[in-house]
Amino acid sequence: MRSQVPRWRWWIHFLLIGGYFFPGLIQGLYFTPRHPLLRHSGQGLLIVCGLNLVSFTIVFLLGWLASRATTDELLLRWRPGWWVVPLGVGYSIAIRLGLAVTGFIVVLFFLITQLVNVESLRNFACRTLQGSIGSSTSARYGRIALTIGCL
Repeated sequence: MRSQVPRWRWWIHFLLIGGYFFPGLIQGLYFTPRHPLLRHSGQGLLIVCGLNLVSFTIVFLLGWLASRATTDELLLRWRPGWWVVPLGVGYSIAIRLGLAVTGFIVVLFFLITQLVNVESLRNFACRTLQGSIGSSTSARYGRIALTIGCL
């Protein structure tokens, strides 16, 4: 089934929605935050999440207005039955495992090629974990920090 929407409209849709993440990627690569991005309270967390949701909704709406895509073209058709929940859980687990394996392979590549040594990798992990421990009271991060020798 060929889409009735002209290709140039799809490109506008793609650039708007795909480009939504680009400024955040550039900011994350070049600028170090001086304070936590999420607030220290539940209310602050809800405000930050709400603002992000509203901004993405606006960008998505502009992309949709450019393409005028149908629900079938956006693959939004609801799958009938109870299979939705187990598939969602399965996809969540698969994505997490895939990210963990990819991260392990990248770190292993850096260690084998000696682009990074073990000590600098440990220092990076300790700085990251100490930032998490400072802004969170989770005992999980403390156990990880003890395991790799940060505390």
